[in-house]
Amino acid sequence: MAETTIGDAHLISDGKALQITSRKQPELTVLFDAAEVEQLLDFIASLARTGSHRRQSFRVPLHKSSGLSTTIRVGQKLLPVTPTSISVTGIFVELQPEDWLDLALGDVLKIILKFEGEVQKYHGIVRRCEANGYGLLFTESLSGEEINPPPDLSRLVMELQHRWIALRAKIVP
Repeated sequence: MAETTIGDAHLISDGKALQITSRKQPELTVLFDAAEVEQLLDFIASLARTGSHRRQSFRVPLHKSSGLSTTIRVGQKLLPVTPTSISVTGIFVELQPEDWLDLALGDVLKIILKFEGEVQKYHGIVRRCEANGYGLLFTESLSGEEINPPPDLSRLVMELQHRWIALRAKIVP
């Protein structure tokens, strides 16, 4: 079992899960399973500016209760999709089998995000194809090789991230 303390946070890992507890308020505890630890590591790695091709933005897992609805537009066809994760650089969306589209890497489409009455529209490029959906890059978030997302998108992702963290904190007794 590994343990460390960073500031007010006490971290304990048994190799399968990571528990983070506030030393000042022990009732504030978050428990991450192995997959969530991997997401946390992605987030931490994104903070380090390197020349590598590693993901440079934290991907927020989305639940049905997140309040984000997503539609993609391919040509003239509008299709509601299920967002499963989002970052300031892109979104992963799942499609229902009856709505399946055969998209290829590099295909361009529109992404329409609706959250709390606000609508945001972005251009997307297919960057990942999976059996159940597609990873889409927000082209507006890139300026050359630099990540420079639109402020509205940054606020949306930050709000979803705050809600995800709050939900995680409530789950752990």
